Amino acid sequence: MSIINGTSFTADHFFFHDEQHRPLLVCILKATFAFSGDGSVTVADNQDPIYTTDSYSGSEGQSSIAYASDLTLGKPETDVVLTGKAYSSPTNRFESFITLRVGSLRKHVLISGRRTWKRVLGSARISSPQPFDCIPITYENAYGGVDESHHESRFHERYIFNPVGKGFFAKKTFKKLSGMELPHFENPEDLISSPDERPQPQGTFDDKWHSERMPLYPVDFNRSFFNAAHPDLIYPGYLKGGEPVEIQGTFRNFTNPVCFELPVIKPQCIVEADGFDTPQALQLHIETVHLDTENMRLILVTGAAMRIDHFLAVRRSVFTTTINQCPYVIAS
Repeated sequence: MSIINGTSFTADHFFFHDEQHRPLLVCILKATFAFSGDGSVTVADNQDPIYTTDSYSGSEGQSSIAYASDLTLGKPETDVVLTGKAYSSPTNRFESFITLRVGSLRKHVLISGRRTWKRVLGSARISSPQPFDCIPITYENAYGGVDESHHESRFHERYIFNPVGKGFFAKKTFKKLSGMELPHFENPEDLISSPDERPQPQGTFDDKWHSERMPLYPVDFNRSFFNAAHPDLIYPGYLKGGEPVEIQGTFRNFTNPVCFELPVIKPQCIVEADGFDTPQALQLHIETVHLDTENMRLILVTGAAMRIDHFLAVRRSVFTTTINQCPYVIAS
């Protein structure tokens, strides 16, 4: 079997089993672009590889995922991922905002310098934020965490949506309130005001799964399990390319929004395999849009999957794209 990559991007195919343990061919094309403050977008000289495993910001299992694996059975919707740092402005070193828009998706986040809880006349109060230059955009700086302060383990709790975050208290906590840090990132419409505040599974990996389905996926498995972005940044359906992008608050040298459009690349993979009378054309969907504002890079991960008779059936996969809108230029 051979892979012919007729593009300037990274492309490969992989073999999986689907939910019913049937052979599946997964085709992935990953396109990396460079963008600038004036809104221009060009094909990057160095193309990112396809990541086959999750990478972590620190120790595996003890830190947030820095970049999720590109290999899935197929995402039903597009993930929008923003990485980089939040910067304060010259006029306000204590608080700032991140604004992100991709197509119809909009996200607005308040960033605060280091804050802690304190006791004032017996009541819990939040200290004023300390000045900051920049704060990494990671789940460690958002609300969440684990509280195992109680001497009885049955009272230990974790914030299941973000166990690596900060600011979380168990219902029966022995944590000392004074000096405990609050998260840097908050929804400006749902600010934390009390230490008691706590600003859905996709298929069931339960005893029935262990006894009847393991190692297959659960009967009720939903492929949205593979969507790794924040729930507010999962696009309803697939982004097509051409959608407007607006980012503000994540650049040291740009105080105004950086605006551009997603490239239109129309990727496809032509598959020749035993059991097919003619080559099959797979239209690859944009499964992930990764906006790396620290390195001024835009990464589109596109993919599609198809059933095959067996893994040796595939003879050839041919990847192609078209970039049909200026100023996108394919490097020679």
